Amino acid sequence: GYLDPEYILTRKLTDKSDVYSLGVVNVECKFSMIFLAIHGRMGSYPPKCVVKFLNLALKCCEDETDARPSMVEVD
Repeated sequence: GYLDPEYILTRKLTDKSDVYSLGVVNVECKFSMIFLAIHGRMGSYPPKCVVKFLNLALKCCEDETDARPSMVEVD
């Protein structure tokens, strides 16, 4: 898994720690989707969806806990 930067400093897990981990995984998935959207051999994804999802994933990876969305917002 991926630990959020705040946990490394404080040793305290929060619900936003899970959001950070989800964001990192989503960023990895989105880069795969972008490759597939460009490559086109494995299907296609609408560019608007890829951009929207990547922006959300990046928000989940914010260093500041309060800048991350909640899991409800991510859902």
